[in-house]
Amino acid sequence: MKTNQIKKYLWSSTFCLFAIFVMQKCKSIFSNTTTVYGRITDEKGIPVDSIMVRVVGSKIHGSQNMAETLSDSSGGYEIVVEVAGKFTSVNCLIPPNSPGNVKYKSGYSGYDVYKDGKSAGFSVEKGEKNNIDFKLKSK
Repeated sequence: MKTNQIKKYLWSSTFCLFAIFVMQKCKSIFSNTTTVYGRITDEKGIPVDSIMVRVVGSKIHGSQNMAETLSDSSGGYEIVVEVAGKFTSVNCLIPPNSPGNVKYKSGYSGYDVYKDGKSAGFSVEKGEKNNIDFKLKSK
């Protein structure tokens, strides 16, 4: 009799642990909160303030600006957005021709993108924290 109770207890405990594991994974898969943060520097590694950074969501038929911010005095920025399911991808970029990006337009001609310290593209992971740094190229 005790052996059956122990087996039931072990099976129910195993099932509960499995269910908790699955729920945690589903939470991270379906999380829509996306954070993009990083630092903007010039070619010498000096922080650059007042540079606009934008997060853009791409859809099957076009794209949509989701949020934007300016870098602070240490070159840092952070954007937190809720990404709707209609977006197939999310990108982070410096909009070169935006009217609010005066400092970039007047002093820089391009930039390189680094994700977690490695050369990368513009794409960010939905539902994750993304470290995206920009190194600006002077005119």
